[in-house]
Amino acid sequence: MKRRFSCFLANLGWYLVPLTGFRDWLIQVHLEHCSQCQEELISQDEALKFLAPEECSMPPGLVARAEMTLRQIDSESQKVKPGTSRGWFSWLYAGLSALVITLLMAGFAWYLARPGELAKEAWLYDTNKTKLVSRVSICYMRAMGQPAATYIVQTEDPLMVIIWAEAVN
Repeated sequence: MKRRFSCFLANLGWYLVPLTGFRDWLIQVHLEHCSQCQEELISQDEALKFLAPEECSMPPGLVARAEMTLRQIDSESQKVKPGTSRGWFSWLYAGLSALVITLLMAGFAWYLARPGELAKEAWLYDTNKTKLVSRVSICYMRAMGQPAATYIVQTEDPLMVIIWAEAVN
């Protein structure tokens, strides 16, 4: 019988996350939507046959001892809160998962925020006087026979450089 991909993901989630609340939620959500898994479940009548056999004859002393042990186990289980029997393991698992997720997010943020190749080259040619970045340098410019004030501007397009010269009167 061919298993669906959602069944595979539900099984994977069950094995990867050992938290009771998550597992309860996962089973409930999966069984609401998966008709194949609903068909594999047994009916309530069949389950009751396994839990309560019709008649069994046991010695009264054995039944009394079993009832006493069950009462003792019930009183001990009421003292312990549900879900705390594996408390240290759950905290360790949650902490390690949070650490891995944080490291992955930081790595992606660093990768996406790092400057590209053009920004690295532009940083090398940064002029401290004007804070204009360019690969072009002009030693001397004249306008109408007189020395000119020169401005070099690099636009966001890496292949476009504007050179502006103004005549100084």
